[in-house]
Amino acid sequence: MSEDEAAAAARLDRPLIVYVYDDAEQEDARFLTEKHAAFANGDVAVGARFFDCARIDLESAKNDGVLRKAGVKRPGLVFVRPNLEVAATMSVRFKAPAIFRTMCKALRMDYDNSAATVLKKQRTLNKARLKLDKERGKLDRLEAKINDEDSDKKRNKLQKERDKLADKIAEAEAKLDEKEQKLYGLKPKTPDA
Repeated sequence: MSEDEAAAAARLDRPLIVYVYDDAEQEDARFLTEKHAAFANGDVAVGARFFDCARIDLESAKNDGVLRKAGVKRPGLVFVRPNLEVAATMSVRFKAPAIFRTMCKALRMDYDNSAATVLKKQRTLNKARLKLDKERGKLDRLEAKINDEDSDKKRNKLQKERDKLADKIAEAEAKLDEKEQKLYGLKPKTPDA
């Protein structure tokens, strides 16, 4: 597909973050990206869920129609809007707060979503998941009691308690998953009437 065909196909339903890496790093690009402290930051990880993420070497970026327009001359990040326009670029000296701010800015150009608001809500969901982990610990302890119990009557009682707790956990998990899925659904801006 040519660049013109790709643009005409409106291939992007989501914004894009392109990590442009130096040719010398080519074989280790994924490792270098993943080990960088800025990319391991929780805020950046939450913000990245709104974007498609890609890697490309510097030489190829210079030959790409969209990235060439961004003036890519060294390793860095390029934030691309769904209409294939460049929203922002960043140099190779990545700092998590700057990446997150740029993500928020790029997202606001085309969407009503707020990555900062989602970040706060995600933290609340994470706390709820930690509580569920404690409930799973209770479930494991109940399972151990069932396995150690000699009396059929007590074992049946413990199994009913275990099943009730397992259902409660599954229901809570499903609700959390649904809330989280809604958080990351992109809401395109509506044209001003």
